Parts: sequence; C-alpha cells; structure tokens
Amino acid sequence: MLKVKKFFQFSFAIGTITSLVFVPIFSFNQNKNLINNEKLATINFASKKFVVNDWKIPTSKSTDGKKLSDKVSDTIELKLYLDVFNEKGNLDERIDSLLNKIKRGFKNKNINWKIQTSAMLPIVWFYFNDVEKSKEFIKYVDTLDFVKRIVFYKKVIIKNNDVVSQNEQNGYYISRFSDINKKLLLKEINLNPEKQTEFFKYHRKGSKIGILEVGTTQLQRNYKFVHTPEVKLFTPENLNDTHGTNVSMVAAGKNGINSNGQIYFTSFSSNNFNWQNALEWLVLKNNVKFINHSYGPTADYSLPYDDDSFFIDYISRKYGVVNVFAAGNGHNKQNKKGKWIDSTQLAYNAISVGSTKYRENSFLNDIEISNFSNRELESNHLNLPKPLVVAPGEILFENNDEIRGTSFAAPVVTGAISYIFDKFSWLNNDQFRVPSAMSILAASAHLPKYKNLNKKGNGFDSTYGAGLIDVEKMQEAAWNINTKPVIKSDVDGGIFESSHLNLQAGEQINIALSWMFNSGLLKENENKPELQHPNWWEWLFPTWALAKQTAQGIDYELKLSDWKSKHINENRLKLEETKKRQNQALFTDYDLVLEKLDSRGYWQSVSSSLSINSNVELIKFKVQDSGIYRYIVKKYKSSLFENSVDDSIAVTHTVFKEN
Repeated sequence: MLKVKKFFQFSFAIGTITSLVFVPIFSFNQNKNLINNEKLATINFASKKFVVNDWKIPTSKSTDGKKLSDKVSDTIELKLYLDVFNEKGNLDERIDSLLNKIKRGFKNKNINWKIQTSAMLPIVWFYFNDVEKSKEFIKYVDTLDFVKRIVFYKKVIIKNNDVVSQNEQNGYYISRFSDINKKLLLKEINLNPEKQTEFFKYHRKGSKIGILEVGTTQLQRNYKFVHTPEVKLFTPENLNDTHGTNVSMVAAGKNGINSNGQIYFTSFSSNNFNWQNALEWLVLKNNVKFINHSYGPTADYSLPYDDDSFFIDYISRKYGVVNVFAAGNGHNKQNKKGKWIDSTQLAYNAISVGSTKYRENSFLNDIEISNFSNRELESNHLNLPKPLVVAPGEILFENNDEIRGTSFAAPVVTGAISYIFDKFSWLNNDQFRVPSAMSILAASAHLPKYKNLNKKGNGFDSTYGAGLIDVEKMQEAAWNINTKPVIKSDVDGGIFESSHLNLQAGEQINIALSWMFNSGLLKENENKPELQHPNWWEWLFPTWALAKQTAQGIDYELKLSDWKSKHINENRLKLEETKKRQNQALFTDYDLVLEKLDSRGYWQSVSSSLSINSNVELIKFKVQDSGIYRYIVKKYKSSLFENSVDDSIAVTHTVFKEN
C-alpha cells in the first residue's frame, strides 16, 4: 500500500534550538516597528501566485546595547520565482534580463531598487520601504507570465521563550572563560582521544564544516580552534551571544569532536534571502559538505514540508551535502511552541538529532533522553527515521558549567560524521556521501538497555531513533559499507547480498540501509521546446507556408506552457511533477532482510525491516543461534522513471559483542 505524502504552504518560523543554563539576554518587544509589514499582510490580493509566510526574528541585544527589535528594518521583502527559459545566457544573465524587463515595465519610476538574486536558482528578492509601492508592484508582477510565484515574508518579532527552551538558567558567557570538557564528551560517544590525536598528527586539516546560525551571534576565533574559521555574517555581530561559538566548539573546536575540521561560520535572521544566501555561500562558494543547523521552527502547530525543505533535499542530492539538524527543545514545554520535528527538519535527505542527558558514568548509567528533546513528528511524516540518532546535548565545560540543548547534540554528530569521512576518505564522494553517513550513524548507534521502546516499521525507535552514536562502531560501519547505484532497468527483487557472517549466540548485529529522495533531478537535460519554422522552399507557396507557420506557433506555445509547468530548469522537475512521475511515491521502496543458513543449506529469514514511507531501514538483531548469516536488499517498488537520476543506496553493519 502506497501512502501519498501531502505538501502545503506554511509560515516559516525561525528560532534558535537551544536550551542553555545561562540567563537569557533576550527581551520582548511587540511588533511596533513593523507597521509596513503588518499593513501589507492585511491586504487581500486576488492572485493565485501570492503567498504570505511569517519570518520570525529573535529579539537579541546587539553590540551597541540596543534591542535587535529596535534595529530590525520595517522593509518589505518579496520573493519572486522566475521563469527564465525564454531568456538567453547563463542563469545570472537570464535573471538580469528579466529584472530589466520588470524595472522597465513598472509604472512607478520614483523608486530606488533594492534587489537580491540567488546564485543557484531562478529566484529574486525585492525590498520596499513603502506599502503603496509594494502593493502596486505585487499587482504589476502578478500580470507577468514569467513571474510564477510571489512570496511576502512578513516579519514578526518573537519572545525569548519562542527562541530558547524554558530550561535556560543563569550565565551567558561560559565559552569566553572555559572550554568543553573533552575527556567527558569523547567518553560519552566512545571516541578514543589517543587514537584521535594520533590520526590528527598525520592529517593536518580535516573537512570543511559549515555552522549555520540564526539571529545575531558571534564566533570567538582566537584560542578556540586549531584552524582559523572562515566567517560570513548576514546579521549584526553580537558579542554577548555565544551560541554560535559553543556550537562550533562542539563540532570542531580544540576540545571538540573533529578538532582538525575547518569551520565555515555564517548566520541569518532578518530575511529569507539571508538564509538561502548563507547556504549558497557554504555550498557553492566554499564547497562545504557538512552543515550543522542548530535552529528551527517555533510555531504552536506542526509545520509541514515546504519549498525550503525541498531546497535542503536538493543541495543534499545534487552536491552531496550532509545536513544535520537539531531536533528541537519543545517537548517538555507547557505550551506547544516548537515541540515537533517539522519544517526544514523534515527534509528527507537530512539527519535529525535528539539530545541525551549527561551520564556521569557512561559504562554504568543507561542512556536517557533529555526532557526537552523533541520526538514528535509532523502528522504527514510519522514513519520517517527522525530523529535518526541521539547524542549528548547536556555538555559540561572544564569549569563544570553546562550547556544544554539539541543545538549542542547536533554538532556532536556533525563533528563525528565529518571525522569518519576524514578517516575513510574513499567514501567522500558526492553521490554516496549522504546515504553513507545515514547508514554509518544508524548501524553503529545503540539503544538504552532498560527503557521501554516504541519501534516503527523501519526499525527506529520513536524517541531515540537508532540510538546514541558510538564513534568506534562508526569506524567499523565505515569499513563494512557497500554502496550501489540502482537504475530504472534493475528488476524488482534482490539487488544486493552481503558476504557471509559467522555470528555467535549473544552477539547483536545492527544493519542499516539508506537511500535518497532524488529531488526531481534528471539524468539528461530535458530542454524546452524549439519553435519550428516552414522550410525555405515552402515559402514558394506563401498562403500554405503562412498557415503552417501559424499552426507551428500555436503548437510551440502549448508545448512550452506544458514544459514550464513541469520543470524548474532543464535538469530538474518541480515537486508535483516529480511526485507524478514517481507514481506519488517519494522514494523507491527497498526492504532489508537478515537470513540464516539452516541445516539443509537453505536461507531462512530471521529478521527484516519492510517499511514503505522511509528512506532508511534498520535491523537490530540479537543472535540466539550461532551460525552463518547474511543480509540482502530487495527492491520492492521503484520510484525511478525514464530519465530519472539513479538511486544511490548504502548498506552496512556492525556486530556488538555480548557484555
């Protein structure tokens, strides 16, 4: 049975996913300065293209001591999706051509244009300081055939408790005077510090690690990092907000997980362009392959998959970017603000990370989820493997102060998986990096021993995912990994068979299979239709040739309109067309089966993961009878279509000895 996923427009709420034990420096200021934004939001435009999305801005103090809400401009932000296919040249040239058409055609000439453009997609942002001018502009561009969608991002100033967890208590300056207690943190995730140091002796510089932050924040670059970070801020720098420094320190500080990593730090706040531009700066300009996202939505209702989620999936599939998201800190709130794993965290190719409590003795104390750590999924996506894993999110400093939040669990995973790819560099390729990362994390994690678990059909627990990460076992999973492209012509049935495994009673084998949502990418370009003309000799009969030319023109317009309705560009489909060609499936249905060789020489299934609406399958099997085992991957129903890019799958296993 195939479950069709539904996608809706939604208001995107931005807030830092963190639960610090510091005194909050945020204070609330009503949206008194955002008169233009409030006014425009009340206007009813009779347009199918026009959409209003909230863009929520945290009220942090800036370096001059003023509230950020007092500094936030009341500028109106309009995002336009353009149809550039009739223009010539590269993407920038095509966008410029349409921008010139827009500016020439707009009747209100008394205007100073402020425009931003995407380096990756045919999207532009226009900014206005006047409601009437923006109203005229919306009505004007609504009439243009090459403007496909108009999004108004209404700015909303939000309270402190919409940004941080209610667990926040005193101090906000820890990272200025202390550093992470490396010994305790590495012990919790089973990362041997001596082996780490030995590896770093011969590998002087590791992966580029992107840290994408929300709000006004800063990065202390002096003594905290082995390699000087690269920084590009799209917000004012705030010397009092150390959230970004703490996140970066966990991932790749001197006392962090991958201390040889190179931090690329960027932040956004006041508009949607800054968010996308920050990602483009990381991916296109700096070729960053691991990005940490310690922020998320703060709405009091769950937010579904949307354009921004689709964008995250696109950069993961196109460029092999491993996006790691904090799951959020709203689970224990009395109100419902930000309690779901939703919004951009729902991106199918992204990794969601929950937080575990600090364990004084990691060998004796069982794993326990942090009270604040989100685990509820948006209702249309209950079967997704989210959280994928959990990691320590209550982290001690050397002076015994503490930071708490899924904001800090996420960079533990970002640092750990980038460290593994540095050690196993042959795995570091764009086609398989993301599914390999998900399989390595899932196959190596371990669940609590004494907690009641709620397993989904894909083998993941609804609270802990695959479990707590274990870096030593991640290395075992990396050694055992197999990757494979699957093409449309591959028949249903077995597509992969592991080597034979001699397992002993009492051992546990973990097996994880991952693959990707292909995000509408095409193997070969599907070029727009060409206008046909009568041959020269047909003009010897002008009446006939003219009639033929008219018919060809009508046929061309119909074909071009149909093509535009289906394509983002020549090598990528729109979401609805992607779902249509995939028979409403998001991804191929693969099954994972563990088999044992019986006494007659036949293979018998002993465990399986057979979910439909998941792109990760997980088996955790406690061996009762010693013997020869193998695992196989079966393709049940393909989402691939003619000219689809191939599926990229990765499967691996680890074996846990009996304690």
